[in-house]
Amino acid sequence: MSDKPLYKETKPGQVLSAVDFKDIMVTISPHMPTPFVDEGPIAAAGGRTSHQVSLFYLNGFNSSLNNMELIRQICTTLAGNRRDVEVTKGKFIIVAQRFGQVTPINVDIQFQ
Repeated sequence: MSDKPLYKETKPGQVLSAVDFKDIMVTISPHMPTPFVDEGPIAAAGGRTSHQVSLFYLNGFNSSLNNMELIRQICTTLAGNRRDVEVTKGKFIIVAQRFGQVTPINVDIQFQ
């Protein structure tokens, strides 16, 4: 499967810095005080604080956090109880289509 994004941003150009992205995610996710929420946004933004993140991506990342249980359920559907099964993007997309809450940007974020 191609690494080409599955989504297209409707209003390109609306961006914020990776640091602002992290600050927003920590502010709107205070119930998730984990190292992932603290460090994950900058890593997801490209790993450097100089990277910029679109508002579209910010919304997708927040949606992915909110749907983490559903994403875990999709992975469990594919792998069962086995931890050695590789869940590919293509297989994930096929199963995720059954769930309306999982969007193309959520899939891209999970496999970034």
